[in-house]
Amino acid sequence: MLPAINRRDSIDMRVVVQGPRPNRAWTLLVFTGMGRRQLAKRIASIPDVEITRKPRFLSWLLEDDFLEFRYRGVPYVAGVEPFAKNHFEIRCQPPGCKPETSQLKAELEQSEK
Repeated sequence: MLPAINRRDSIDMRVVVQGPRPNRAWTLLVFTGMGRRQLAKRIASIPDVEITRKPRFLSWLLEDDFLEFRYRGVPYVAGVEPFAKNHFEIRCQPPGCKPETSQLKAELEQSEK
């Protein structure tokens, strides 16, 4: 019998902070080979996250911003940049530097393991 393969463990993910300093982040860039729904499931698995809008059917065709969620009360949006297909962008709404963004980065890296 073959061992079960956990697809979540087999996907490589790298999270990069965009902002003036590492502890003051504007956005997170998530470089990964996973799809929109897999990223939504990984974000939903983080404690203190409340999903307010999930990716819809054909979201890759119709939506640039495909996921809305709250992390510790701060609203965030996940989407794709128009000319980048290999990464997702997670930003808070309204835009600005929030300490929760750096904490979200740490949680995303922990959920990877």
